[in-house]
Amino acid sequence: MGTRVINIGLFGGTFDPVHIGHMIWAERVRELLGLEKVIFMPAGSPPHKQLPAVSDRRLRYQMVEAVISGNPYFELSPLEVKARRISFTVETLTELRRLYPDPDYELFLIIGADSLLDLENWKSPDRLFDFARVVVMNRPGFTLDQVESRYRRKIIFVEEPLIGISSTDIRRRVRNGDSIRYLVPENVEKFIREHGLYQS
Repeated sequence: MGTRVINIGLFGGTFDPVHIGHMIWAERVRELLGLEKVIFMPAGSPPHKQLPAVSDRRLRYQMVEAVISGNPYFELSPLEVKARRISFTVETLTELRRLYPDPDYELFLIIGADSLLDLENWKSPDRLFDFARVVVMNRPGFTLDQVESRYRRKIIFVEEPLIGISSTDIRRRVRNGDSIRYLVPENVEKFIREHGLYQS
């Protein structure tokens, strides 16, 4: 009898801020693919979004920590937050493969459809598929026809739930003094208010 393979989800991003859509996506992928857990991995220094455009890494990490604490299937990794380098996904996956070696574990990298469209601009994008299966969450206005065929053949495409919430819109709402209630968990809304995030 062979050893059971353990499926691990990896969900990276700036999470600036983490919102309800992130939580729904993570739970849906976990359910669909039978994942043992989903590891949230806030980016330390994302290559395409540098400070001051991105909030302090510690604050983003704390927001995710507050949100996932009640879910036994969700875990938080400080790997990228602690690293004093730009957070390239392919380098993070290389490190994670040492923590979760083949053939005991299968890794599933969860990204949004918008990230898939930008994949050509990532560092060594084709190597991502050597380390993990790439799971793409659908977004409003997205069609697979927009994606290069070599990527279409390799991804696991999750069509629903179709969620249009974005961190960019939430930051804009905060700047404008508009409500973000029901777009983010209550403790994130409180955290944003207490730390004065996204005011300018």
